[in-house]
Amino acid sequence: MIDNRFYRFAPPVHLADLVEQTGAELVKGDLREQVHTVSALSNIQAGVFSFARSMKSLPAIPPTGGVVIAAASDVIDQIRQWPIAVLRHAHPDFAFSSAARKLIAERDFMTSIADHADFHETVQLGAGVVIAPGVEIGKGTQIGPNATIGCGVHIGENCTIGPNVHLGFCDVGDHVKISPGVVIGGNGLGVATGDNELADIPHFGSVEIGNNVTIGSNTTIDRGVFSATKIGNGTRIDNLVQIAHNVVIGENCIFAAHVGISGSVTIGNRVLMGGKVGITDHRTIGDDAVIVACSATMRNVPANETWSGTPAQPLRQHMREVAFLRKLLKDHQESKST
Repeated sequence: MIDNRFYRFAPPVHLADLVEQTGAELVKGDLREQVHTVSALSNIQAGVFSFARSMKSLPAIPPTGGVVIAAASDVIDQIRQWPIAVLRHAHPDFAFSSAARKLIAERDFMTSIADHADFHETVQLGAGVVIAPGVEIGKGTQIGPNATIGCGVHIGENCTIGPNVHLGFCDVGDHVKISPGVVIGGNGLGVATGDNELADIPHFGSVEIGNNVTIGSNTTIDRGVFSATKIGNGTRIDNLVQIAHNVVIGENCIFAAHVGISGSVTIGNRVLMGGKVGITDHRTIGDDAVIVACSATMRNVPANETWSGTPAQPLRQHMREVAFLRKLLKDHQESKST
């Protein structure tokens, strides 16, 4: 569920209010039903609001309560049989985004060092540091100048947080090194399309950083939509890396500069990625995989394999294709010269 360290909840609203606000059509349900919060469809229950884009998004086990907004006829027909309230809207994710922002908001802060922050006496704070309410910082940790630590953030022991770092909606383990300019916990790129307008899909998740992690300068790690973006113990991340929402990274991985990982990618342990590697969303990278620099990875990569190219493929196959093309070019040039 949504962590109240990071978010604040508005008073519950009636289903009738959601219908009026979103312009949705009530297919099934009681307009007097109260809605308290939002969640992923897989966690919906009484008093919870969610949305369904397609049949693929429906959970295997029907929920026992809640409100779902959907558009496609086949989805409506399926969820109509469940013990939930059902709304219809031409753009369900757009309508959901509008309603969700009324129910839940980020906790904000306008103070330098909050009275309700809790940090060990050995913590060192640089000039201009901002620490919000509910922050916890372990012993021996150093916070560089002008760093900003948002509401409810937990930072472990013996960490080094560089200058101008922003940490929000996150839990950081022990012995973590975060270089200058890093942003952790930002809103990811989720866009809902309405009638001639766009809306940012709100993110209500967090980021979990394991122990002994190193994060290079100006890297960004987005929080999850509902769950957590996770970085495993011992992982090393270079400068200028982008990690999107809901990415799960295993232990002892190494990512070189300019790696870009799209949303909901799952990466195993001890994975190596060269500079400028790109991973499309919802892919799985197996343990001990290696992805060569400048590769565009559009498929799942099995464990213990090395892939390269654009689009990326097993290294040997890629090298054979490169050799074949070179031979074709050479033969063509020779034929032109005779």
